Amino acid sequence: MIIIAVPAIDSDRNYIIDSATGSPYNNELVYFKDGTTLYRRTLAHPDAAGNTLKTSCPEALSSPSCLSDNKLVENLDSMVFTLYDQDDATTTDPLLARSVKIDLGLEKKSFGNPLTLDNTIRVTLRNQF
Repeated sequence: MIIIAVPAIDSDRNYIIDSATGSPYNNELVYFKDGTTLYRRTLAHPDAAGNTLKTSCPEALSSPSCLSDNKLVENLDSMVFTLYDQDDATTTDPLLARSVKIDLGLEKKSFGNPLTLDNTIRVTLRNQF
């Protein structure tokens, strides 16, 4: 699982600012694996008035006010996160991480043979807003 904080924005794509801190409210995007399916759950900040994102829920708990989590991909075989520090060395300490490599492996049987797809992306983490 990986959790990404993203600034809350309104319909005009402006940041929604917390007047107590002067910083934008943050929503959270939670990417997680359930069995062989990759989902994204959205956790919208409850105090960000006009937020374009809405909180999502597990399918069994979904309702008109809380839509189902977004199913991103099926047949997910593996999901591996590798953290890198400022010197581009791997680290296990998330507080030292400056970038994350995400490796996804997919596998599906077709006519009795495995079809595989491996995908990798590396993202740099932002400083605090």
